[in-house]
Amino acid sequence: MEIDLDKISGEKKNVWWYSPKNGSLKYVGEYDSKITRFYSDTSYARDSDRVLIAVDINKEYISKYWNEILVK
Repeated sequence: MEIDLDKISGEKKNVWWYSPKNGSLKYVGEYDSKITRFYSDTSYARDSDRVLIAVDINKEYISKYWNEILVK
């Protein structure tokens, strides 16, 4: 999919794939503010959904060192 990262504040973005099934978080990298193509490395099987998270690199909502987000 292509995402226009220019719609998010900041010159650079940190990007992750998040699995709502088990809370795992995979840091994808740092990207410029432009239209960028992202690929998920999962199949189209049941329970393989992923959420792309992109935030301004200057915001500390999520650390690029985290490997999971637990929701209670």
